[in-house]
Amino acid sequence: MSQATQDPSHCRLLNLPPEIRNRICGYVLVDEGIVTLKQREVGQAYATANRLAILQSCRQVLGEAEALFYLENHLGFESAAHFFDFMTIAAPERTSMMRTLTV
Repeated sequence: MSQATQDPSHCRLLNLPPEIRNRICGYVLVDEGIVTLKQREVGQAYATANRLAILQSCRQVLGEAEALFYLENHLGFESAAHFFDFMTIAAPERTSMMRTLTV
């Protein structure tokens, strides 16, 4: 994931009330089905299309909404090898939030 913007004054999401911002992040980040994490290339971060782009808007949104993605989604991996690769490169803060997995 790319680094979030440092200056919150440039993030228009922060102009919205927190309740609306949280609802928007929920619509973008949480899916009722399995969200498959796919490896782009060896050594690069895992991706789920553009779903995580909202987390790059600014650090505050990243801090508020990142847990939604890991806590609320059923995460899937293409293979056991991809799962183990992800677990070795992902930050422990993220992997500790993962609740439902499919390999």
